Amino acid sequence: MSSEYVIISPTQCKAARELLEWKQEYLSEVSNVGHATISKFERKISNPTFKTLNDLKKTFEEAGIIFLNSNDEVGVKLKISTTANN
Repeated sequence: MSSEYVIISPTQCKAARELLEWKQEYLSEVSNVGHATISKFERKISNPTFKTLNDLKKTFEEAGIIFLNSNDEVGVKLKISTTANN
């Protein structure tokens, strides 16, 4: 897969999960991406399709993850919610 098609990296995927305290199984459930696909991607064994990467990114963004992909920054951060969840 060409780097211009990479929406998120395996490291960003794992870091986003860790920030959200999600297991791979939960990410699989909420994103409708197979657990094996997520596991192989995070271990850098395979490259998912553009659609799969987009599905993962969208799921993370809906949960508050912000992806950093510039010349100065590559990573993830968690958007702080301004509403109380009581």
